[in-house]
Order: sequence, then C-alpha cells, then structure tokens
Amino acid sequence: NFIVSKHGCENLVEKAIKVHPNSSVYVPTAFTPDGDGVNDDFHISFSGLEVFGFEVYIYDRWGSVIFHSKDPNFRWDGTKEGEAEPKLDVFAWTIKFYSTEQTRKEMNGSVQVIR
Repeated sequence: NFIVSKHGCENLVEKAIKVHPNSSVYVPTAFTPDGDGVNDDFHISFSGLEVFGFEVYIYDRWGSVIFHSKDPNFRWDGTKEGEAEPKLDVFAWTIKFYSTEQTRKEMNGSVQVIR
C-alpha cells in the first residue's frame, strides 16, 4: 500500500507479520488411577506448540522428587518407585520446556490423586 504524507510524498510500506496460532498447555488438577480406562493417569496436553527440552518433576508433600521425565508425552500412574498402589494425596509438579518461540517456560502447580 502506498502511504501519502501531508506534503504529498508517496512511499510504499511493506512489513512481514508473524502470526502465532492460539496455543495452550493443559494440566489437570486431579486424576483417578482406578483402572476404568478414564482419567487413569496424569499427563500434560500441548495445543499449538512444539515443545523442546521438556522436563517434568513431581514431588511428594515433603518435597522429594518421586517422578521425573524428559518425555513431553509422559504418563504418571500416581505411584512412587517401588509402590504397588497409588497414594491418595496431593502432589506438587514443575514443568520446564522451550516452546515454538524459543522461550523457556516454567510452570508449577499441584495434582490430586483421587478414587
């Protein structure tokens, strides 16, 4: 498009615009590992993002890491290593990753294991 100044000078203006699609990260606040095939594990869903350098940490109420993964498609069944059954409790989590925009993201929250 041509731009005309108040003095009658014309100029052509072009600018590239980078549009990012709507993106989101969905992290549930609870899950029910009861074997019914519905909501049986804790996992994170990414929409509109490519994820690089992913890490997830899950902590017990005393701050000990009970689960760690570098796979953005991880699934946690609610157990600590060596346990046969998930403990019904609230667990803190931290996720870290680089997104499509090459920026480092860190998110924190909690998830409850219920039956």
